[in-house]
Amino acid sequence: MRYRPRLDNWSACIDIGIHADVLAESVVHKLVTEGGERVGLGAFRPACGGSFGRFVVASWEARSADVPRPARTDRGERAGETR
Repeated sequence: MRYRPRLDNWSACIDIGIHADVLAESVVHKLVTEGGERVGLGAFRPACGGSFGRFVVASWEARSADVPRPARTDRGERAGETR
């Protein structure tokens, strides 16, 4: 028997590198959004017969690779941002 944690309220901030000459940023955004709604993450995600792991893309920000990422607080918020 395997045990895994259940995380009811979770969030993540990720950076995705996109080669624009291969795939448009809008296509990647659509893939991530659809993947969160239909496929999910983790071992018990809907794609594996489970009912957990779905996610929603709450915000999407395209920026150049040479622009530094804004600093975040210990709660994952950008400086000056509140949830």
